[in-house]
Amino acid sequence: MPKANSGVKFYLKSPKEKSSSIKAIFYYNYLRFTYTEPKLNIEPQFWNHKEQLARNTKSFPGSAMLNHSLKTIENLITECYRDHLNQYGTQPTLIELSKLVRQKRGIGGVNFKKQLGLFEFINGFIDDAKKGLRTNLSTGKPVTNVTIRTYEQTFRVLKAFSEKKFKKLDFDDIDIPFYSQFNHFLTKEYKSEVSGKSFKINTVGKHITNLKTFMQDAVEKKLTNNTSFTSKSFKVMHETIETIYLTQDEIDALYKLNLTKSKKQENVRDFFIIGCETGLRISDLKRLGSDNIVVHEGDKYISIEMRKTEKPVIIPISERVQELFEKYLKETGELFPRAISDQKMNEYIKEVASNVDLLQKTVSYNTTVNDKRVSISKPKYELITNHTARRSFATNAVIRGISRTSVMGMTGHKTEKSFNKYIRMNEQELAKQFKLENENINKLRAV
Repeated sequence: MPKANSGVKFYLKSPKEKSSSIKAIFYYNYLRFTYTEPKLNIEPQFWNHKEQLARNTKSFPGSAMLNHSLKTIENLITECYRDHLNQYGTQPTLIELSKLVRQKRGIGGVNFKKQLGLFEFINGFIDDAKKGLRTNLSTGKPVTNVTIRTYEQTFRVLKAFSEKKFKKLDFDDIDIPFYSQFNHFLTKEYKSEVSGKSFKINTVGKHITNLKTFMQDAVEKKLTNNTSFTSKSFKVMHETIETIYLTQDEIDALYKLNLTKSKKQENVRDFFIIGCETGLRISDLKRLGSDNIVVHEGDKYISIEMRKTEKPVIIPISERVQELFEKYLKETGELFPRAISDQKMNEYIKEVASNVDLLQKTVSYNTTVNDKRVSISKPKYELITNHTARRSFATNAVIRGISRTSVMGMTGHKTEKSFNKYIRMNEQELAKQFKLENENINKLRAV
């Protein structure tokens, strides 16, 4: 594994050949920077491997000049590295450091294909994203922190695959056989750091999507001409997830639970209820503070720019949310319950929900297990997650007869297609919604 930081070292590229080029290697921030020049050549018999210099011998009169060049290059690499670090406050990417060194050496036409490997390139890609240099093609804005985290997750599983297979991946390795092996690794062998389980189809699809993004950028930068990732066989897998929502009766029962003996469970339950009443994602709920409360014509609202979409929303504060505000303001001096990690929230909300009789009922859903579609039955409370609150808000609003357009204004969805993925209604509920909408139309006609 590359080192965090080191001085510049010199090695022969082809020590068994009659003549070999000399490569300078500099490790920093777990990256491996390699630098060569055409004139840096030597016959291996004149090379001192221990000193990493040319031997001072009459048989090789050019040793002094060559060693002087190596020392100059050593100083130049470390100088360029420090200059970038001091000027920008960040570690340079391999591309940035190569440009700096070659510019100061008066050398143009950097061949990044020879300078960068796949992992070095991905690391630089992610660094650029963190600096705001990667753009979301749909919005024209820099990619979000959420997207950057998925890039980092994909990078981690690629490195895990490389270590498991004892194979250093490079651009040319990303082909159809790799695709099959990588999919098998993620669905059968790899264990998630969070869940301890192998990935499901949609998570694998996310990593394939990110890998295709990396490769497309590499092709555009002419770092590789490998386009196997564009093949139809190199597809992004996806399956429709059958998720649940809580009915209004179930939410009411959850809210009425007496949890005063467990402040931990009470805190998580109240956090979840606010999600059911506002439709906010967990990442936005955890950011809420008194500054997000606005008053307009005597009514209170939550005003926030959603982190994932950067879309501002204004959401009316319901009576139930106001009750919780007053409760926590009295107990803690803050309006909102204390936020904890997403993982703990998911774990604790199941514990709380298991005490609700309505949520003890068994529900069935279809999923893929070992490449086969199977039906699984579980108590409903076991299927509740943080995101169930947002899905419940959207579904219950539509069931009450509120227009999809109005609900989308609260959830921040930009298209009805993406919004409809949140709606979880059975046939009876769909019929009820149709009846409400039909009644409203008839009332308008009668006016």
